[in-house]
Amino acid sequence: MNRYKAGQLFCIICIAVFMLFQFKQPSDSKKNFEDVVQKTIEKIDVSQFEQQDNLAMKRFLSLNPEEYENIIYYKDIDALKSREFVIVKFKNSKQASYFKLNIENRIENQINVFDGYAQDQADLLKEAVIDIQSNYALYVVLENAKEVDNAFLLAL
Repeated sequence: MNRYKAGQLFCIICIAVFMLFQFKQPSDSKKNFEDVVQKTIEKIDVSQFEQQDNLAMKRFLSLNPEEYENIIYYKDIDALKSREFVIVKFKNSKQASYFKLNIENRIENQINVFDGYAQDQADLLKEAVIDIQSNYALYVVLENAKEVDNAFLLAL
């Protein structure tokens, strides 16, 4: 009978551990937005970029900056380049899917634009990184996008 109870206890513990991992939500980062931005862009030569205003975010990304806690958007100074990046802090977790959808649409549209005449830029867009981490997200189109993403993750 003791083996039977031990087996039951083991099964209950296994189910509890499984449920814990299955339903655990990642916790929001408490890091300051400016600190996250600063540590993330250390891997970027920002002199080749221009910070975009709210109107540009609406025009190019179909995002309303007032809906987010914080958002920053940099675009390459050269209009013939596809390089750009966005760092955003969400007000709530529901914003992540909307952000991702709009960024995926942006990437698809930009690939269609660059595909005909600037294949290198289209290829760069195909390697774009969208990284959503609880209450923060990063979108980056750069040659070193993965390196920037790693810096972003460390900043959180």
